[in-house]
Amino acid sequence: MPTPLETVFLARLAQNAPDLITREATSDQQSWVEGLIAADVQAALHPLPPELIAPLLPLEVKARLAGHATAFPDSRVQVISQAGEAIGYWRMDWSGTPPRLVDIIIMAEARGQGHGGRLLGCLAAAADTLALPLALSVRPGNPAEHLYHRLGFTPISPPNPSVEMRRASASLEAASRTRAW
Repeated sequence: MPTPLETVFLARLAQNAPDLITREATSDQQSWVEGLIAADVQAALHPLPPELIAPLLPLEVKARLAGHATAFPDSRVQVISQAGEAIGYWRMDWSGTPPRLVDIIIMAEARGQGHGGRLLGCLAAAADTLALPLALSVRPGNPAEHLYHRLGFTPISPPNPSVEMRRASASLEAASRTRAW
């Protein structure tokens, strides 16, 4: 069951990106999400020979899903659609402060068209309207790392193995700059 904050956040997101529809994944979409994760894992394992990747792939997918479910039990998977076609998914955890973007994957065929950047920009804009900071972690060298920096996420920890990043709400930053002390 979505929290009231999550419900308002998703409504603001829909206002910011009416063509990028996000809906909670149904049980029917679970295998599609798993396939998307498998493609992401396979790309990360690509330097390995295919005969080594094949047995690792299902284990890596299970490990990622189990890791997310254990570390973020209240998180929900949202499927991203454009023009009626699913193009990716994102997962957000609302149990902590700040809310955490747990995972985001855009299908390989839909990458390079700005969908991920638009979604992240709209997530940030929705957070700003609610004066919410956001958190995420990223592996060093991940191609999305530069996008996170551009959207105002800053590292708050050294790599171990991932870099923890936070983005202050632009609303909060503006208020703190104009406050007379």
